[in-house]
Amino acid sequence: EVNVKLIEYNPVPTGGSQGLNETVRVDTDISNPACYNVLGSADMVKGIRDQILIDPANAVNYINASNAEGCRTIAETRQNAANWYQYYRRRAFPVKNAIAEVIDAQPAFRFGMTVLNGYSSLFTEVPDVSVTNYSAHNTSIKQNYFAYNQPSAGTPLRKALDRAGQYYDDTLSGKDDPIVYSCQKNFTVLFTDGYWNSSYSGVGDSDGDGRSNTLADVAYHYYMDVDLSPLADNVKPDLPLESDLPVTVLNPTESDEETTHQHMVTFTVAFGVAGNLTDGDDDSLPDVDADGDAWPGGVPTKDGDWGNPCGDCLSAVDDLWHAAYNSAGVFASASTPTELSERLIKAISAIAARVGSASAVARNSG
Repeated sequence: EVNVKLIEYNPVPTGGSQGLNETVRVDTDISNPACYNVLGSADMVKGIRDQILIDPANAVNYINASNAEGCRTIAETRQNAANWYQYYRRRAFPVKNAIAEVIDAQPAFRFGMTVLNGYSSLFTEVPDVSVTNYSAHNTSIKQNYFAYNQPSAGTPLRKALDRAGQYYDDTLSGKDDPIVYSCQKNFTVLFTDGYWNSSYSGVGDSDGDGRSNTLADVAYHYYMDVDLSPLADNVKPDLPLESDLPVTVLNPTESDEETTHQHMVTFTVAFGVAGNLTDGDDDSLPDVDADGDAWPGGVPTKDGDWGNPCGDCLSAVDDLWHAAYNSAGVFASASTPTELSERLIKAISAIAARVGSASAVARNSG
């Protein structure tokens, strides 16, 4: 049995009638094994509310209406609530679920895994080159992350991305060199549900935009400035452009932007947070720069005005976008758990499309 109420509020901030001033418009129970419309989507519930406000005499009939597309039974509703409590009541839970789905989507990738804070307690290296079946390795990644108790801490995205770059560069203490092929493509998927913060001073102004030690600087540093391996420079660019973006200034055919050396491409995903820049035409690029001006030539540049990133501010999300752009990656924004999974699956599918026959390392840092 489920009790259904429609309550109207008339909040009054001061005076003798101060308070929410509730008026119960409907108070009834539903208990049959029917597929109730009122237990369906938010739009369905809103539609029923609007009907009741127009025709209150038939309120009970509207609440008991059933079998419309998107309806739910009481049992389905209870299971839905149980699923939410189990997996989505904390923001960390949908992230864990999304990571598992990403790993399952590309089981042939050499995945590694780490976290933003306390990485020494959870850092899974990519499997050794001698391993050809990654099933046990991937299962271990998922199990370890599901068991990991995410602490309440800051969001040191710049340090985390730098650490991923050091790992590929074989300069992270105690870790084996993950790059084993001269043609190997290397990716980091960096996702967050908060704005970056904490101090960082590492790479300077690597992208030349006049702002130092941003996330975009870190991404560009490990994409262009550093050859991550002493192996021969045989990484094959996805010509004509190494990017899923329709246009980019990072052209690997230009000698000063050559990307045949071992480098790191960064994909970034923001969950539940938004910045100042927007993509109104859905071309994966910000429509205008941070000042609202058109981009030179109609497209962004790595050293253009992406804003002035700061800790715990909206521009830190724009820096995520800038970081992906600087390293020929892709930025995605998600507002719901389902959307998060879809965006990450899309990102890992884009990586798979780039890799082709090349050996790949995909690395997650979240």
